[in-house]
Amino acid sequence: MKKYRLIPVDPYHITAVEDWLTNMSKKGFSLVRIGGFAAVFERSSEPPAVYRLLPFAGEEPAGEAEQAESSIPNGWYDVTEYKNYFKIYRRSNPDAKEPEFDPAQTAAVYNAASRRAAMILACLSVSGIAILAVLTAGFLMSDWPLMFAAEGGFTAQLLALLLYLAAGLPWAQEAAGLRRLLGQLREAAGRSVSGHRPGTEHRTGILRLIVPAFSLIFLALAGGIGFTSLSRQLQEGIPASVSSLLSSANEWFLTMEEPTESKNSVESSETAVSYGSSPFARSYCQISLTASVPGRTWQGSELEYSPSLRIRFYDLSVSWLAEPLLEELIERYTLQTNITGRLASQELSPGPFDRLVLAEDDAGTTCLFGLKDHHVILVLYYGEAGPEQDIDELYGLIDAAAQ
Repeated sequence: MKKYRLIPVDPYHITAVEDWLTNMSKKGFSLVRIGGFAAVFERSSEPPAVYRLLPFAGEEPAGEAEQAESSIPNGWYDVTEYKNYFKIYRRSNPDAKEPEFDPAQTAAVYNAASRRAAMILACLSVSGIAILAVLTAGFLMSDWPLMFAAEGGFTAQLLALLLYLAAGLPWAQEAAGLRRLLGQLREAAGRSVSGHRPGTEHRTGILRLIVPAFSLIFLALAGGIGFTSLSRQLQEGIPASVSSLLSSANEWFLTMEEPTESKNSVESSETAVSYGSSPFARSYCQISLTASVPGRTWQGSELEYSPSLRIRFYDLSVSWLAEPLLEELIERYTLQTNITGRLASQELSPGPFDRLVLAEDDAGTTCLFGLKDHHVILVLYYGEAGPEQDIDELYGLIDAAAQ
C-alpha cells in the first residue's frame, strides 16, 4: 500500500530530510520517490533503514561515475534522486560505514545551486523594481482619490501587484532554501552538517506551507478582481442605479431648461453614459446630457442655445475616501472649467447633505459638489439656469442613484 506525505521539514536541510525519512522507515514505510513538496512511501516488512542524502549534480562520464559509485560503502543502496542536487541512499545493515560527500559532486552541486539562487534573486529584483517603478509613477502622476474611486488605473495596478506577489513568493522561498543549502555545503566536512533540531519537523512544515498559502490567496484575489472587472465590461444594459440616475437627471435637466417666456421646445440631442465599479467604490458613473433649443440663442450672442449637464456620481465602499474625493473634484473642476482662471467656490448651507459647495462664473458655468455619507456627486452645468436653484432635486439624484 502506497502512502503520500507532504514533506514536513525544510526540503533543503540535509539532515532534517534524512531524519524524517529514517523515522518513516521506523514506522514501516519505505521511500519510493520524492518530489519538491511530497514523497511516496510503501508499506515494508523490512527492518528499519537509515537514509542519507549525498550531493549529485547529474550524469557523469563513465570513468567518473564508476569512481563516484566506488566511494559509496557497501551496504548502501541508491533509492532515488532528489531536487536535482542529491541522491538518496538507504542502509539496512547497521554495520555499514557512513558514506562521505564526494568533493567533485559537492562542488558541482554548490555551483549549480549558487547559479540558480543568483538567477532567481536577480529576476525577482529586476521585476520587483520594474513593477514598483510603474506603480509609483502611476500613483504620483494620478490623482489618488479619483484613481481609487474609479476602475481603470488602480485596478490594473492592484492586479499587477497581486500577480507579482502570487508568482514571486514561491520563487523567493526557493531562493531562500537554496541559500540555506549553500551554507550547509560550505560547512559540510564529512557528515558534520549542523542546524537541525529534532522535534521541529512539524512546526517547520507548517511554516513552509504559509508561503504557498499566501501565494494562492494573492492569486485568488487577482482572479476575483479580474473576473469581476471582466464580467462588468461584458454585462448587457445599464445597471438599475445608473438607469434611475439617468432618468432623474434627464427629467431635471429638461425641466430646468423649460422656457418661461418663449414657446421654444427643448430637444435632447445627445446623451452619454459611462459606469463601472472599483475595489473602493461599489459603483460610479458619469452622465453627460446636451440639449438644443431651436430658435433660442445665448444671451448677448447669436449662437444657438445648447446647454449641457454633466454628472459624476460615486457610491463609495469606504467612507474615509469621500472627503478627499470631494476635495479632488473641487480642485480639478474649478480649474479646468474656466479658461481665464479658477472658478470661485463657496460653501452653501448643506441642508440634507454633509457638505455642499458651489462654484460659478459669469459665463454660465456652474459646478455643484455634494457629499452625503459615502456618496459624492458633482453637477457641472453650462447654461442660463443654475442647478443651485434646485438643491432638493440634487438630493433626489443621490437618492435615485443610491437605491
